[in-house]
Amino acid sequence: MKVALVIHSYTGNTMGIADKIGAALVRKGHDVSLFHIKAKNENPNQIKGIELENTPNLKGFDHVIFGAPTRGMNLSMVMQLFLATLSEGHQSASVYVTHFFPFKWMGGSQSIKTFLKLSSNKLDIQKTSIINWKNKNRDKEIQCLVYQFSDLD
Repeated sequence: MKVALVIHSYTGNTMGIADKIGAALVRKGHDVSLFHIKAKNENPNQIKGIELENTPNLKGFDHVIFGAPTRGMNLSMVMQLFLATLSEGHQSASVYVTHFFPFKWMGGSQSIKTFLKLSSNKLDIQKTSIINWKNKNRDKEIQCLVYQFSDLD
C-alpha cells in the first residue's frame, strides 16, 4: 500500500510520532512518503497572514496519515490552511494531534473536530488519536497509536 504521512510539527514532537509510524509501516512492507508541511512565516502565536511553504500532492496514495499539534486549543493554523488546499474526494485517511494540556477536551478533542469539519468532503477518516505530551502514559499511548495507524491491511 502507498501511504503518505503529512505532518505539521513545530517543536518536533508530532514529527517524532510520524517517524515511528513510518518505520512501522515500512516494516510491514508499505511504501511510505513523508511530507513535512511548513509555513513561510510560522509563528505559533500568530494566526493571520500565514502562508504555506509547501503543499504536497496526495493523489495516488492509498492512505494518508495526518499529524499536527494543537495551538490555542485548536488544530494548528498551518494544518488548517493545508486542508483548505485539498480537493473534494473521499481519500482514506487517519489523523492524530498532539497537545500539552492535561485533558483531551482542553484542545485535543477540538483539534480533531476541526480536522473532521475541514476535511468532511475531502477525506474518509478511518482513525483518530490524541496524544497528551505531559501524560505519564504518553509512551504507551504512542505505541498504541503506532500499532493502530500502521495496521492498514
